[in-house]
Amino acid sequence: MATLSDILVDEDKVKLREWYEERNRRRMREAYRTAGDKLQELVDANRELRTKLVAIHIEGASHTRRGFLESIIEPYLAEASKTGVTLPEVLSVTHRLGKVLVRTDAFREIRSQLRRNESIYGGKDELELLVKVKPRSRFFARTSTEIGNNEGSASINTTIRSLFQSADSMSASLSFGTRNRRALDFSFTAPLVALDPEVETWAALHAFARETDWTSSSGCVLREEGMKAVLRMMKGKSRSEFAYEAGVRRVGDLLPEASIRIREEAGSSVRSALTHSWIYDSRDDPSGMSGTRGIYFKTLQELAGGFLGGDAYHLKTSFESQLSRGLLPGLTISLAARTGLLYPLGSTPKTALADRFFMGGSSSVRMFKERGMGPHDKGDALGGEIAWSTGVSLIGDIPKKAHWPLKWHAFVNAGRLDAYNPSEDLPPQLLEALQKPSVSAGLGLTYMFDPVRIEMNFGMPLVRSAGEKVRKGLQVGVGIEFL
Repeated sequence: MATLSDILVDEDKVKLREWYEERNRRRMREAYRTAGDKLQELVDANRELRTKLVAIHIEGASHTRRGFLESIIEPYLAEASKTGVTLPEVLSVTHRLGKVLVRTDAFREIRSQLRRNESIYGGKDELELLVKVKPRSRFFARTSTEIGNNEGSASINTTIRSLFQSADSMSASLSFGTRNRRALDFSFTAPLVALDPEVETWAALHAFARETDWTSSSGCVLREEGMKAVLRMMKGKSRSEFAYEAGVRRVGDLLPEASIRIREEAGSSVRSALTHSWIYDSRDDPSGMSGTRGIYFKTLQELAGGFLGGDAYHLKTSFESQLSRGLLPGLTISLAARTGLLYPLGSTPKTALADRFFMGGSSSVRMFKERGMGPHDKGDALGGEIAWSTGVSLIGDIPKKAHWPLKWHAFVNAGRLDAYNPSEDLPPQLLEALQKPSVSAGLGLTYMFDPVRIEMNFGMPLVRSAGEKVRKGLQVGVGIEFL
């Protein structure tokens, strides 16, 4: 029997891991918010009390360097130790410091206590802050083997925390399987407290080696090896990432019946790229199934080749957005849109198969086969440089079972994937892509296994372009983000 990790694609596995990490941080933030509420009466009764904070002690941080903690503590101590500071201001500093310690993700429990200065030279208005923490386990490992449904896989995942005693973490994942043949991911992440004591700026290094089986859709196998350096900045509900990525991609293991176009893509290419991504998410329900407020935006810009080196030379940009609103009790409307443009640069403009957009499938434009949209050659998906898709869904409760995570939904999806022709102007090609969408519609059931969503839909394509592969009738999908 396949595990959830086996079913999800690589991109969704990353999103799943990030969701679990954010959930842990959110739980600790809620604990701090609850503790803060309990202090409200004390604050109201002593609002004008003049005091100052003269020391901050952290107990239990056995796996964290003193210098690292001091770099976090010093700005808050300097703020709260000024003469004339009120008790509410000291408590505000205490609360903000606790939130910063939560963001380090180095502790599984944090408790704060204000007490009078224990020094014999201390004044009556002087306070100390005692923070008691329990560190997270420094080492975590998990292995799994799965056999069934003509598939077999084995994987091991390990994480080492505070290797350098600075809230850093090193993770490695290795898996082998009959479908996902090989995947190796290594990452090292650490906060840059010297630049940002608020612990909202992180640096990360990634190394990866993967094999993606495209034989069912494109008659080939894609192998990738490379590295990625990331600078990540978080502020409120937004997150920005600046990254440099370099890697080698190999298209090989062609099927005997592989098309001429796929055979022309066979071989190796080198990609050296600078990327920037920005995400803003203010939704009260990121799944989109019962949201009432907020919106989601994601943008990506990428420059590859040129002065960066490598064979791939292009400018790539993409945009995603989603929002949902309640129409009636138990009925929600969800709207989503995605666009993408891959623009080749250089004297001989050409894009690589591994860089192109692919569309179609249960989490993309429904009722089309996986990677079934866009240009094909004898049934092999070639991908495209111009992509857009949009979807509208009505999601409702099962009658008399509003508390169930199982919902019904009706959807209409539309989109198009085209190849860019460098011999023609770009604007007319964009206009043509917008004017000739492929369209699908249907009904289904959707189950939220937070954060993973499972759909079982019955529908059909209403409009399709020549060569596109469709799926009439029943379609099942598992993923994190759906159109």
